[in-house]
Amino acid sequence: MKIAVCYSGQIREFDHWKTHKEYLPDADYYYSTWEDQRELVPDELKNSMKYYPNPPETYNCYQVESFQKIHGRDLDVRYTSEAKRKYTAYFQHLAHWNIVKDLKEGYDIVIRMRYDTILGCDKSEYLELCKRVEKYGVSIGVGNFSGACDNNKNKHREKPERWFPENPNKEKILDFMNIHKFTNFKNVQDLVDREEMWPTNAGWLQVLGQSGYENYHGGIQLSRKI
Repeated sequence: MKIAVCYSGQIREFDHWKTHKEYLPDADYYYSTWEDQRELVPDELKNSMKYYPNPPETYNCYQVESFQKIHGRDLDVRYTSEAKRKYTAYFQHLAHWNIVKDLKEGYDIVIRMRYDTILGCDKSEYLELCKRVEKYGVSIGVGNFSGACDNNKNKHREKPERWFPENPNKEKILDFMNIHKFTNFKNVQDLVDREEMWPTNAGWLQVLGQSGYENYHGGIQLSRKI
């Protein structure tokens, strides 16, 4: 099983990425970010960093008709925390698409990794998730789903446990870390060009969920929560 770990998007807190290789040692690592993040890249990664042009803000992804039909609400209101992201909440998917499409072929598994995350449980747990993706063809999302998860400073040390959303009609894929087959990834740029790309967790379901998916919590946490 050949694994590629791909970093993308904003640099944000850049403290813990060096430790990720301790938990996923048998993988190749690739680093990317947006062009406007150049000044934030540390010296040790400047030679291996790949930069992509910042995408333009072209449409409100929360008002995409297909998204509205499933989720039945418009988050484009001034009272929600997502209001400021109405034109950018699909950038994370586009960032991952950019680096994956530029990978050399031959990888079985791709792991999307955020720069601002901490891993902490036994490394065998992460490999088991990769094996599930390889065996069953599903995509896996690992992340938090509640305030209790967000406030748990030891969440990254806990064994990943399966999570099922309370409302199965509004499915989503958690997104602190995403694991999928190299070949199981819809063309995000094409969806963006057609103004059909969905936002955030729903967007990950849209581009990675066509062969099934599983969500887990534990084994990872945002560094700002620790």
